[in-house]
Amino acid sequence: MTQGATPIWSDDWKVSTQLPELTKMAHEKNAKVLISVGGWSGCLTFSTMAANKDQRQKFIQWNIDQISKYNTDGVDIDWEYPGRQGAGCNVVDQANDANNLLTLLKELRAALDSKFGAGKKELSIAAHVRTFVVPSGYMTDVSEFGKVLDRINIMAYDINGAWNTTSGPNAPFEFQPGFGNDNSFVSSIDTWKKAGIPPEKIASGLAFYGRSATAKEDMTKSDSQYQPQEAGNPPHGDALDAWWQDPYCSEDKGGLSGVWRYGNLRSEKVLSTPNTASSPWVRKWDNVSKTPWLFNPQTKVFISYDDPESIKIKVDYARCQNLGGLMVWSVDEDTDDHELLNEVVKFKSDHPVPIAAHSANIDDQHAMATRSSLPQSRSPDVERHQTIDMSQRAIVQVIRIERDYSQGDGITRFVTMVPEELNDRIPSEQVVRTVETINNILQQAEKLSLRTAFDNIMECLTIYTWPLIVPSHYQQSIKRLLSFIDSENKKVYNERGLEISNPVKAAFLFLEIKVFENA
Repeated sequence: MTQGATPIWSDDWKVSTQLPELTKMAHEKNAKVLISVGGWSGCLTFSTMAANKDQRQKFIQWNIDQISKYNTDGVDIDWEYPGRQGAGCNVVDQANDANNLLTLLKELRAALDSKFGAGKKELSIAAHVRTFVVPSGYMTDVSEFGKVLDRINIMAYDINGAWNTTSGPNAPFEFQPGFGNDNSFVSSIDTWKKAGIPPEKIASGLAFYGRSATAKEDMTKSDSQYQPQEAGNPPHGDALDAWWQDPYCSEDKGGLSGVWRYGNLRSEKVLSTPNTASSPWVRKWDNVSKTPWLFNPQTKVFISYDDPESIKIKVDYARCQNLGGLMVWSVDEDTDDHELLNEVVKFKSDHPVPIAAHSANIDDQHAMATRSSLPQSRSPDVERHQTIDMSQRAIVQVIRIERDYSQGDGITRFVTMVPEELNDRIPSEQVVRTVETINNILQQAEKLSLRTAFDNIMECLTIYTWPLIVPSHYQQSIKRLLSFIDSENKKVYNERGLEISNPVKAAFLFLEIKVFENA
């Protein structure tokens, strides 16, 4: 959308020769192909088109013609951005862009259904980490968009970069208050959900690339990735990086992108393994953004990127939030053996894959699981109960884990609660708070034998979900505890014990504690 009301293919010959074959191959694998319209340098006239009924109809007809010609499966609108400037030369009508986009989407939805049948073709948009901008700020209710869209693809990357005066993560899982941009993978999902988009219509974006900048100081002397950098002049990225200028915007002065594709970080030997840097590069891990970063002390080049470990965290979180899917920019930036994509495809597996030694801010979704409780040899009364009626015997505690940044780099704190799913299912007086914090358990487990640690805390303890967010120095203890619990469970209790919902409904963000009262 660089002029008028209809898109122009910048690579016509590629489209005509390769798109039919791509669509054919995708359909053979039960995958869909949507044509995405817009992009960073392709949104000059989106605002004027969306504001005019005749121009909207021309735009809609062009999309229907493309779908008919190439047998594609729908339309993706990548308007960057309604109500705010993107590339620098776009027409922006802050007062009306969002409403005009909604009108366009409604008309496009109706036209697609009329031409191809109701629901036969998909309609999606690429979205900023924040909602649409209107004169009063960011929209707080976008539920009408959710009614006409099949999916909102959140671009949860390019959050920090060489355009800033301070280095920071390109695609943080969480942001650190007071440092860098206050947007992240988690906050963007929460923002769109709270504004009225159902989670099953959200696909959050993953970056298969990193961004580089030139630091002003030796970043190896600190564990912080937030340090002064040269703004507006990114260094040369990987071997594919080249000088580029937006041909449609005179405001763009051109330059290097500083982008490092993950596959090239590996092939150009910046990384010798997925989590090992080659000298002189130094790799560090940020515990808030859950992303790795690299620094070269010889050139002072800083690179923030995603690797299999950070992608895995985001994939599990997306599953736990019951999102409709994930979006990647872009699959061709992976390694030849798909180190990143191999983590993404686990989104569709039957059970979440545990992640070792990570902590994160969380929302109010509760983890539920089905297993049995750990009996203790000194508690014969417990051992007599081969099956447990939850309304009589079960005590459920969920430990909510948060990060408090009021002091220094952040302190993990723990809050006990009763899951909403159990309201009216057990009397409130049966909820005992014998576990003050997960740290109590873990610290004692570090110092004492496993059985002694349990004896000192409570009658029976079960940790049902995986140890995904505990501090790293407790990780091995948790693994031993879980192994011990599993073996003991099999000796006494059957699987009827505490079944309260489907197994591992949301295993990523919580450790769930279940307690039996003394008989």
